[in-house]
Amino acid sequence: MTAIANTAIANEVAAARAAQRSWSGVRVAQRMRVLRRMRAELARRANEFAAAMPAELRRTAADTLVAEVLPLLDAVRFLEKRAAGLLASQRLADEGRSPWLGAVEAEVCREPVGVVLLVAPGNYPLFLAGVQCLQGLAAGNAVLWKPAPGTGAVARLFADCWRRAAAGWAEALRVLDESREAATEAIRAGVDRVFLTGSPETGTVVMRELAETQTSSVLELSGCDAVFVLEGAELPRVVDALTFGMRLNGSSTCMAPRRVFVTDTVANELMPLLRAAFQGLDATLVETKGLPEDILAPVLSVVRVANMREALDADAQCPYALTAAVFGPENSARELAERVNAGTVFINDLIAPAADARVPFGGRKRSGFGVTRGAEGLLAMTNVKTVLTQRSRSRRHYEATTAAHEELFSAYIAVRHPRDFLQGVRAVPRLIRAAFRMQRQKGK
Repeated sequence: MTAIANTAIANEVAAARAAQRSWSGVRVAQRMRVLRRMRAELARRANEFAAAMPAELRRTAADTLVAEVLPLLDAVRFLEKRAAGLLASQRLADEGRSPWLGAVEAEVCREPVGVVLLVAPGNYPLFLAGVQCLQGLAAGNAVLWKPAPGTGAVARLFADCWRRAAAGWAEALRVLDESREAATEAIRAGVDRVFLTGSPETGTVVMRELAETQTSSVLELSGCDAVFVLEGAELPRVVDALTFGMRLNGSSTCMAPRRVFVTDTVANELMPLLRAAFQGLDATLVETKGLPEDILAPVLSVVRVANMREALDADAQCPYALTAAVFGPENSARELAERVNAGTVFINDLIAPAADARVPFGGRKRSGFGVTRGAEGLLAMTNVKTVLTQRSRSRRHYEATTAAHEELFSAYIAVRHPRDFLQGVRAVPRLIRAAFRMQRQKGK
């Protein structure tokens, strides 16, 4: 970028930081009233968002309303109800406090990060970035939204809704241009946390920049998701779910199914149903007895395995671990789900339940780290501050240690953390004697 552009991005970061100082001072209850007005604005302009979607997504207006607008509105409602409690300071119970620390009162506080940079995706430009944006604002941050190429109209429409809802705090949300350089320059200008939804390749580039500035981040970097079909699964439902997953958003969905693991018995019955369902579908169905080296959208690979243990072993070789789905009798499916390495596991469904406003979402391995959405996603927009208050007037812990202290501490450890019950009982007289010696020494 040119020097002028660099200065422009730096100015955006500075303006966001100035706005954040004002916005973070607003009580959470007042922020929720702003979010309630924001939800009304988003709902009123739902059809405008559908019209603003880039044509490359190849979806109907109804698809946008159900896949982006509706879950976003539900996420805002969730924040209105839960954010105040989640962000409130929590006093820790006295139970579990070490006796030797005296009467220490511990409180865990949640504070806004500061200026948050959202590097938004192109496949769901409203829902994914919108939830992150409103979680960031609910927590008291200022947000810089860097839209994906071709989605700037969506981001600007969202920002206009915020301007109408937030009134004097409108500057807490700022939309950058669509270029990759805008994100790079914002990081260099000094944002406090980055939330990226994109490809692993983009994640690698961004992480290099983050390393230079030691900036924290949450990265959701797509997947190559597995489906396990057990014996006893309702195969018509499996077929409908797989075709839905391949059709949704032109198969441009991070959670779209890519690998289906089945035994020969199940495959012999499933494959004819799948082939019929894929007729006329803009996707490719392939069958293999080995794990493909790479699977790209829109391709669904059916992998034959001897059993689910072999399926788990094969799945473990995949560098991605975003979501997975298990179809079959619920008890058996749940047992397998506990052994699957993925951020989210669906049982007898896929993709759609992840829109639930209550649930966090995030990946493992090459699919990224950290979570967004749900309660955990809101807390990811905060920093933890621990406040420890000493209620005791004793100053013994300030004293220089002596040989007598060593005897006392050794006896205390034996009583407090014995190998077994009998050892602890035997150490009690030793502790008492050590305490008396300390008292006599102090009295001299």
